[in-house]
Amino acid sequence: MRNLLFQQTSPAHVRVSYQIQADPQTPFNGPSNDHLAESVFNTLKNLRGLVKEPKYRDARFSEAEIRQIEVK
Repeated sequence: MRNLLFQQTSPAHVRVSYQIQADPQTPFNGPSNDHLAESVFNTLKNLRGLVKEPKYRDARFSEAEIRQIEVK
């Protein structure tokens, strides 16, 4: 299971936390673990590129919208 959590840290910045829940009995050096690490890296790298697009970079949200996505 994966969760992306967003928290506004200033008017122009948002902290993104990426949480993963995995089976602790999965072998540390197994192929699943390699895929998991690569998946996290690629997801955050792609998200970083996505938010630079004008459609998202220039987006503005109301206080109510920010409260809905904010981590408490």
